Amino acid sequence: MKIKEKFYSINNNTFFKSFRSLALGSMISQTITMLMSPVSTRLFSSTELGIYTLLISFSAIFEPVICGKYDLAIVRAEEKEVKPLIQGSFLFSVFFSIIISLLYCIFLYLNPTIYSSIGFVAWLLPIMLLITSVNNILTSYNNRESEYKIISQSFVIKSASQNLLMLIFGLLNFSTNALIYSKYISNFFGMGKQSKSLRLRRLGLMQLNPLEIRGSLFKYRNQLFFNMPAQFLNSLSYSSLNFFISALFGIHIFGYYSLTYRMLGLPLTLISVNMSKVFYKNAVEELNRFNNFKNSFLKSFMFLSIMASLMVIILVIFGPQLFSIVFGSEWGISGEYIRILAPMYGIRLVTSALTPSLIVAGKQKYEMKMQSMFLAFSVSSFFIVRTFNLGINYFLLLISVLFSSVYLVSLYNFYKISKKSEGYLND
Repeated sequence: MKIKEKFYSINNNTFFKSFRSLALGSMISQTITMLMSPVSTRLFSSTELGIYTLLISFSAIFEPVICGKYDLAIVRAEEKEVKPLIQGSFLFSVFFSIIISLLYCIFLYLNPTIYSSIGFVAWLLPIMLLITSVNNILTSYNNRESEYKIISQSFVIKSASQNLLMLIFGLLNFSTNALIYSKYISNFFGMGKQSKSLRLRRLGLMQLNPLEIRGSLFKYRNQLFFNMPAQFLNSLSYSSLNFFISALFGIHIFGYYSLTYRMLGLPLTLISVNMSKVFYKNAVEELNRFNNFKNSFLKSFMFLSIMASLMVIILVIFGPQLFSIVFGSEWGISGEYIRILAPMYGIRLVTSALTPSLIVAGKQKYEMKMQSMFLAFSVSSFFIVRTFNLGINYFLLLISVLFSSVYLVSLYNFYKISKKSEGYLND
């Protein structure tokens, strides 16, 4: 009877209900992606997938920081600050998109193969960055209002639309453009559902008050000066691997790695990203009540560690065989890559979900140092491999070992931060 009561208690716990809502949507959307992946590896060549991944990698560097990370402040802001933060986040994204567009022109100039393969479609990126900023803002607002079911449903809608469009355009022989069209167009789906509660509040978002916007942006300036650079370095350190691999070993080999990159990203999206939202909200609430958030940290850590361990064991033992069966015999090489990287991604899954500890404690400065180490190790690995003319397996092994060390040290520091009982936000 006690076991049954305990299960009922856990099942109805706010923490697990929130995660379950988010995880369900992610599970469905990622299942759709996984089911369509064997189709994509048969519709598109390694080179086509490589070009697509390289292009998306450029946008992936900027998508998480397009709003200056002010969108995250919406979750814990006072009620009167919500409107100016939403407006300020979008206005910042417009300004930042202009700067990114200039960098993008340089990127296309240095990579003529990409532009010659996809043509004018390449210029959709700046527009899509603005759409991404709206999605980021809406997700933060949904998180503030605990609308996890809506976030979950939007995951499913976007994933289903992207994969359906990919199939249609792929069958029409759109080549790499099929992947790009499906990625970009799907960003519009689900926005109506996510914005419903915000529209019902009639905040008058078109009515700008410069003083209020400036005041809110100044109050949460740590988001811009510390959290944004740290997130940017994080995105850059991982996306830079794509550029380094394509430069060292060519687009064809990079295409095989791109499948590894996409498959390892699925559990991060399914578990880590969703868990971080729930952990962040619970940690803030615990901090306000007890002046620390140790319980939220440990509860999340135990759950994430179990999930990560299962993922790593399966991929290390069965990776090459699974990839050969599911994606086709030629893609077994991607399974070899995943075997090397799986341990590091398992540690990353846990650490990434608990990184909001730094935001909760007002210690964003540490995250910037952590991400600087990732970028330094990426660049160092590139030059080591190029200098000694090593193969891709050595490059991936170097990355796996070096990145894992940074994650483990960071995880220990997060735990120490969660135990403190002094006023964090005054640091």
